[in-house]
Amino acid sequence: MATLRRAAEALNCTLVYALIPNKPLEKMVRERARVFLRRRREPVEPSMLLENQKVKARKAEANLDEIVRETNPRLFWD
Repeated sequence: MATLRRAAEALNCTLVYALIPNKPLEKMVRERARVFLRRRREPVEPSMLLENQKVKARKAEANLDEIVRETNPRLFWD
């Protein structure tokens, strides 16, 4: 980066760099939210099955938007 900065200065330019996601950011957040939810649900699923309280995939998907809105997205990458 220092070399690029010096080259930009020598050319009287401003160095601009960016990270560009390969997929839409919204899709990436939803994918990470699914992983996050799966990790949180796995430890309690056996007891939920014993009590006949398994969360159906369709219901989990319906709740995904609400969970994404209410959860700090940084947690999805922990």
